Amino acid sequence: MAMYTALLAYLILTTLNHPLIANAWIVIGIKTLPLLLFLPGMIKQHLLSMTWLSFLLLIYFIFAVPTTNTSDWTLAMLISTLFIAVLLHIRWHSRARSDN
Repeated sequence: MAMYTALLAYLILTTLNHPLIANAWIVIGIKTLPLLLFLPGMIKQHLLSMTWLSFLLLIYFIFAVPTTNTSDWTLAMLISTLFIAVLLHIRWHSRARSDN
């Protein structure tokens, strides 16, 4: 949950600090709304919601990697860490359910 919050905060802060964006709140909504849709599923620890979140993170990763900007590499690392954490969470919970 901490990496999820860090990713959302990073997206918001980089958008607010960008000098060329006139209406930053619309851009923030476009960037964060897809991630916020999975928040209830993450809180309830629904594995299907977390699976779809991992697919969505791959799309964010595709847009973060091609540029060579330092801030985009930071974004790529945040996305990668959250992606790995979600996959491990899904794996551990599915194994715990199969053991019961």
